[in-house]
Amino acid sequence: MKEIENPMVIDSHWSEKEKEQTIIGECAGCQVDIYTGEDVYEFDDYGETVLIHQKSDCCMLYISEMSVCKVAGE
Repeated sequence: MKEIENPMVIDSHWSEKEKEQTIIGECAGCQVDIYTGEDVYEFDDYGETVLIHQKSDCCMLYISEMSVCKVAGE
């Protein structure tokens, strides 16, 4: 008896349609690669384009590295 394969679960059919992700930069917060299609914050920092993952941890890491921590009112 010959088995019939379900085309919905065969990886070879889907891999043809998937595009390989391209690295477009590095997160200034966590220093991990940023790939096409990811949500990021992009801004200009003294003429240099900075990319940060749209995650609170990455934003916190970037701010903590680029600023001085002070006590408010002192």
